Amino acid sequence: MNFIRSKSLLFLILSLSFAHCASAHKTSQKHMENQAYEEAADTYESILRSNPSDTEAVAGLKTARGKVIEKKLIDIRMARLGGNPDSAVSMLLDLIHKEKDWEMQPKGTVAFTQSEEIEYSSKHLIKKLSDSVQKKQPLVTENLIKTYDVFFQENKTAKFDAIKKENVKIGKSECHHFTKLGFKSSPYFAEFVDKYCSYFGEQVELSGYHPELKLNSLIQHVTATGNVSNLPQEAYAELRESLNQTFSNNPWHHPQGKAELKLGLSGEYQFDQQRTPIQLVHQYTETERYVSLESVRKTREVPYRAYENVYDYQSGRYNSVSVTKYRTEEYYVNEPVERYRDVQKYYPYGAWKIIQKIKLGLQGKAALKGKELEWSISDEANQEDTQSDVNMPNIGLRPKEPTKIADPKAWIKEMKVRFTEEFNKQLLTSWTELNCTEDSKLTSFSDVGNRVQLCLRKSFEDPPRFVKDWYLKYFGLEVKPVDELLRITHSNS
Repeated sequence: MNFIRSKSLLFLILSLSFAHCASAHKTSQKHMENQAYEEAADTYESILRSNPSDTEAVAGLKTARGKVIEKKLIDIRMARLGGNPDSAVSMLLDLIHKEKDWEMQPKGTVAFTQSEEIEYSSKHLIKKLSDSVQKKQPLVTENLIKTYDVFFQENKTAKFDAIKKENVKIGKSECHHFTKLGFKSSPYFAEFVDKYCSYFGEQVELSGYHPELKLNSLIQHVTATGNVSNLPQEAYAELRESLNQTFSNNPWHHPQGKAELKLGLSGEYQFDQQRTPIQLVHQYTETERYVSLESVRKTREVPYRAYENVYDYQSGRYNSVSVTKYRTEEYYVNEPVERYRDVQKYYPYGAWKIIQKIKLGLQGKAALKGKELEWSISDEANQEDTQSDVNMPNIGLRPKEPTKIADPKAWIKEMKVRFTEEFNKQLLTSWTELNCTEDSKLTSFSDVGNRVQLCLRKSFEDPPRFVKDWYLKYFGLEVKPVDELLRITHSNS
């Protein structure tokens, strides 16, 4: 019976799957008829995720993508002819990346059209590169080359090579200009200049640069002291270790930092658990057989006397003759009948009532660069549950664990995570307040640059305004593309 059910279920699943695929194929074909080629490609991709061996979908996807390429190239040409060469270049770059992802290259007239558009785009980009070189923005030029490198991989010209050579020359010139600024009090800016110069192939000496200068304000590890009343020693040691681990991923940290950060910890841990024996009653249902006397309907044939007129041929007349007839008569008798009924039953058993109370309050204090840091958390859990070891599966009674009662170690661990997260927030906030606000006293390129690079030891999704302004003013780019070009990794090192 189970085998038959399994086969039926499998058949149903396969039927639904085939129906879904058939519907998806129809949707794709409809998109193709409506020239919605990207939507058709998306639908075919969905089909292949469910069934990679669907040959019809494989062929359909290839056709749809081919049509996408054709349509995109028409859009690209229209943008160029409409006086929007930047838009045409951007769309063409996106299309080339798509072709690479799809492992698909256009053929025939479509390939010719794409080659033609690449040629036009390359000429437009050469002009943009030339303008950038004239503005003496070497990183802007390098970023353009990096972004649109695909256009020059097979179409490099003497003009392109000359632009690259001239740009490197400008970059080296700026590098040597930077090195004359002096780095006695700007160790972070010095490291930025070193990366900048290395990018353009220059190895330079940075006058006055002493790497250890930055170590004076950075911290190697934190020292946590204090007392959390009643907190187990093991948990207290884990708390201190967690604080250090969190700190190691903070911009204030450096493996060779010379500054010290002392944390003062305080708080109280309360734990009480009471186990009281109790009597519980398990209610269950049992089906039992019983015999019931029930009235049963029956029938019987009962005789009775009647008279009928019978014709007498001798006398030639009818005579009334007595005859016996039978009629069906109902009657009822009580008979025993076997029945079944559900009966509620009760089974008393012994168990434990557990009442647990946990409470933890943690406070932290530290002084960092003259700024007082304070953070704290507090929480409690009042829980009640029962526990039993009785195992009588025949009546549905099984052992019960007190699932509503938290494991004290796990609960403390969660609180420890919250406490260290609050600590980290305080550190990051203090770093931003102390190092990532514009200082009106700093006016020079190098002094502001040093503060910018110091600030960027902290990760930002959106860097502070003065940081972005410095990058845009001196390099013509946002923070991210500059750092990607120079391979700068802002970290606690």
